Amino acid sequence: MACDSDEDEFPGFEVEEADRVRVLRRQLSEISSESDSSSESESEEEPEHVWTTDDLPVHVDDFVERTGPVSGVAEDGTALDFFLLLFRKELFTKIVEETNRIAEQCIRTKPDPTWYETMREEICAFLALNVLFGIKKQPESRLYWSEDPLLGVPTVQKIMPRNLLRENSPVSASEQSR
Repeated sequence: MACDSDEDEFPGFEVEEADRVRVLRRQLSEISSESDSSSESESEEEPEHVWTTDDLPVHVDDFVERTGPVSGVAEDGTALDFFLLLFRKELFTKIVEETNRIAEQCIRTKPDPTWYETMREEICAFLALNVLFGIKKQPESRLYWSEDPLLGVPTVQKIMPRNLLRENSPVSASEQSR
């Protein structure tokens, strides 16, 4: 191929290269037609699909289904109903089982007299709070429990005490020291 120049234009193929491409195409075409004829004899049941230039109108049935999101939650559904669409009760049960199982393994090597088994309600509240923290952002997690009415979030304070969240959360050491 004659493409040694630094120009942006494509100069084309040499005559020998174009002849070589024609020969290769002819060989591929022969191989393709041989495989088509052998496959036709092997499976005569398959209908033959042929491309046509037939431009008859295509009929598409009218769409009559209900559009929009379909959640299965009633129109007067609560935030909890939608939360449970994402996080099923079985998921919380499994998280509780695994949390308690791992805690028991850790307690065998390093006893913790303050540990008690977690419950599904605590895990549900913990996960719900983390979803809320993603919606209503604070510069520091401790501000959700602030007594300042401009900073504190009463719903968060009512759901889980700050010290319980800190015990159950993998919070960075720098934030725990505050």
